[in-house]
Amino acid sequence: MLQVALRRRRKKSFATGNDDLEIAIRRLGENISEALIEASKPKFKQPSLKLPSEIKAKIRHRNRIRKFRQRTRDPAVKSEFRTLSREGAFGSVANHPLEKAEVIADSLQKQFEPNTEAENDRFTARTQRKIKRFLDVPTCFDLEKTTPGEVQYIKKLKINKSPRLDIITNRILKHLPLKFVLFIVMLFNLFMENCHFPKNWKTAVVVPILKPNSDDTQPQNYRPILLLSSLSKAYEFVLLNHLNQHCIVRNIIIPEQHGFDTQCSTVTQLLRVIELIHHGFQNNQAMGMLFVDIAKAFDKIWHDGLLSKMMRLGLSDQLIKIIHSYLNSREFSLSTPRPILSGVPQGSLLGPKLFNLYINDIPKAVGVHLVMYADDTAIFTQNIYNCNIIERLQNYVIRLETWLKDWKIKVNASKSVCLLFTRQRCIGNLPHVNIFN
Repeated sequence: MLQVALRRRRKKSFATGNDDLEIAIRRLGENISEALIEASKPKFKQPSLKLPSEIKAKIRHRNRIRKFRQRTRDPAVKSEFRTLSREGAFGSVANHPLEKAEVIADSLQKQFEPNTEAENDRFTARTQRKIKRFLDVPTCFDLEKTTPGEVQYIKKLKINKSPRLDIITNRILKHLPLKFVLFIVMLFNLFMENCHFPKNWKTAVVVPILKPNSDDTQPQNYRPILLLSSLSKAYEFVLLNHLNQHCIVRNIIIPEQHGFDTQCSTVTQLLRVIELIHHGFQNNQAMGMLFVDIAKAFDKIWHDGLLSKMMRLGLSDQLIKIIHSYLNSREFSLSTPRPILSGVPQGSLLGPKLFNLYINDIPKAVGVHLVMYADDTAIFTQNIYNCNIIERLQNYVIRLETWLKDWKIKVNASKSVCLLFTRQRCIGNLPHVNIFN
């Protein structure tokens, strides 16, 4: 039934510019959605909930204050915005479902903004100018065109995943006729030629899930689950193949990183650590290890910083510009659309690889080793004398702080831990390792 409806509603589109591409991908989504409705049984539709006018006025006022604060960085405006955020748009308590959604959305919007508490303003401005110059330069097209074989990734999608706003499920995509698949291939190739990622795929639907054993009255205790377009994941799969090829040919990802690698896992990293500890014990050496907790690691990635690092690694200019389009002007929707100003999309195919590239240039030092699995990072060193271990770790932390500040990465010092692995029975009092005071 669905395939018959799709064939009936198929329309020809000749897309060249970005606007034409947006129209083409929107029509494709509309055709699939209309075919689904045609082939499905009608369901009862609940009327949409509407916010009271006074609540909408408060939301607009808060949003104006936020934009003014971002432009001026006036301390007084920042204080007023914080007061509004603490109170929420609806007062101290949210009772209506839409009120609760807005309060949680306020909390999430702060989560999707770059870290500005400790940043290098001069370094930030220089990086932004570098990215602007790069985007203005004509693109060298060096990516190979995609094929129907790559787009057949849609056949591997899990059918039990929730759909996005366009209600196009993975089950529908798995049953698309061949003509539609070929049309999607043509669109993907046009996207790559234009270094474009469709705006229609940049809005993620958020489903807030309460963290285990957490207070359900606090909005920061809800973990956002982002629902992305299934078609966009097929395009991401094509881009990820290109990105992986560049990383493999240039041997870009450091060997200390075992996260999101098909040949590595937490087990391989743990075996490496245990082997190094036993090797140190055989040489009468202790091991000091610092476990660093990165706050909101995937949600706080600085976009310009990521593009700058990809340029430095010598990746394809065409691919970097597509990634810029992929990250730019993203939104999340819980009740009303909100901008995403930092981070990589959760649940995306490109996100893990982009995160690995972002932290790939973490500082290294002689005698200090790194153990990494995605955002979980441990730094360790070995020596006969405990005081030398502490001194070496502290010297490394000073270098690490500069790197973290430059790239807008925040560390939870209270959740970071330093351990000493030793066979000594009497250790005595040791100095602390300090990070950001």
